[in-house]
Order: sequence, then C-alpha cells, then structure tokens
Amino acid sequence: MMPVVAIVHYCHQVLTNMPYIPPPPAADQSRRHYSTLTLGQLQFMAALEAPLTICENFIAWAGILFALAARNRAVRRMTAVLVVALLCFASEGMHVFIFESKTDWVNDADSRFYSLLLRPFLFHVLPAFQFLAVLKFLTVVVYIFEVIFFLSVVIRG
Repeated sequence: MMPVVAIVHYCHQVLTNMPYIPPPPAADQSRRHYSTLTLGQLQFMAALEAPLTICENFIAWAGILFALAARNRAVRRMTAVLVVALLCFASEGMHVFIFESKTDWVNDADSRFYSLLLRPFLFHVLPAFQFLAVLKFLTVVVYIFEVIFFLSVVIRG
C-alpha cells in the first residue's frame, strides 16, 4: 500500500510544482550561483526524493516478495507485487524522462539539481538490467543447446 501512496504523491508533486522549478540564473552571474542550489530547488528536490526513496526500497524488496508469493502459490499477491513494482519503475522512469530530457548538460546551470535525483534511480535500476541481460543470455544459450540437440536427433534418426 505504501508504494502506491508514494507513486500518487510523486505524481501530485510533479503536476502541482512543475511551474515552480526556478529557471537557471543568467550567464553573467558569478560562479557561486552555478555551484549552489536555491532554497526552492532544495525543497522541491526533497519533496520529490521522499516518494522516490519509498519506490526504490520497494523495488529492492519486490523480487523477494514475489518469490515468497510464488512459493506459496498466491497468484493475487504475486500479481499485486508485480503491478506495484512496475508502477514504481514507471514513476522512476517518468522522473528520468521529465527532468533529464529537459536538461542541457552543457549550458544548463541547473544540471546539478537534476542529476542529484538521477543517481539513486540508476543505482537501483542497473542491477535489474544486469539481471535481465543475464537471463536473456541464458535463454539464448539454452535455445542453442536445444537446437543442437534437435539437430543431432534428426541426423541420427
């Protein structure tokens, strides 16, 4: 239940506070403005980071919860865990596409503000992508062995 509330809270924060994101300072301002975050940026970042942290923690536990539900043959619980985990991934992906795609990493003074929220997402998503890559590799290896076995049976027989 908590990750669903966090996802809804994140979407609410993004939809209501998007116009509040301050524009980058002018190019002629001092270097100090480029390396510090304003109070409004810090508050907005903290408001977005709280629900994303809940989603990231649930993503870390989702595999274990799914395995426990599968072991007990609880199909509804497995489906619920899978749906909530996918919603958590979707909210994190929405964050990346909304904020990171709008950032000009060369000219934007607020790129530091946006990049602070990207690091936890990458930290939690990269192991999932590595797991999927290994799974795909094993699937290909098993398929190749099945084809070789099938061809050996056909040739012998």
